[in-house]
Amino acid sequence: MSTGKAILTLAIAGGLSWYFYGGVRRLADDMERQSYLEMAKKSSDRYAMAQRMEDWPTMCAEAKASQQIWLQAGREEEYRTWTKLGEVACSIATMPR
Repeated sequence: MSTGKAILTLAIAGGLSWYFYGGVRRLADDMERQSYLEMAKKSSDRYAMAQRMEDWPTMCAEAKASQQIWLQAGREEEYRTWTKLGEVACSIATMPR
């Protein structure tokens, strides 16, 4: 077997091994995790903007959205943080003025 064929065979075998031993799943998990982080950042940015404007109903909604994103992502600490922020914002948003 020539050197070129040996290298090609090893490359194909390595690629198939990666594929069958979870490489694609890990790649998909990483992409999903990145997606959650991007969604959480956008929601957090919207929350911060509403906070600067003292828009309590929007803060309530964005805190709840962030809470759900972190729940889906399985990140308990962030979920708890946004749950507490949502409780405060929603209670103030529903106060009679």
